[in-house]
Amino acid sequence: METSWFQDPELAGERMENEGFKLDTPYTLTCPECNGAMFPARKEPFLLFRCHIGHTYVWPVMLQAQQAKIEAAMGNVMVLMKERAELCRQLIDGDEGNKHALEQMLEEALQRTNSVKELLEAPWISHPGGVPVSRDGPSLVADDPSKE
Repeated sequence: METSWFQDPELAGERMENEGFKLDTPYTLTCPECNGAMFPARKEPFLLFRCHIGHTYVWPVMLQAQQAKIEAAMGNVMVLMKERAELCRQLIDGDEGNKHALEQMLEEALQRTNSVKELLEAPWISHPGGVPVSRDGPSLVADDPSKE
């Protein structure tokens, strides 16, 4: 059985290069703003990331934006776990379903909520160095130093 070009990375690379495209190694970072793929845009004077629609981040801002996104996602998990606990309480109070199973599910939801809360309250390690993001202070999108 013959391997098609899209199943074999080497064949895909040859075909794309022959058609004028370069097959780059996928970059495993996503844009904190749009979730699009990010690629290193340049390394000098400092590492800069740009997504496919143009959001641009210098590395210290990328670290901050990623941390904020993680905290927001964990906050959403905490809200959902609290809602699950409340649903279990209401089902127990309304004599719905298997009371023993619902009590276990309630306890599990409360334990998981506490675990997420501990993660949210734990301090993050901050990077001691970094490059200035802009003269006006940090922002999510980096200034383009080539325009200064």
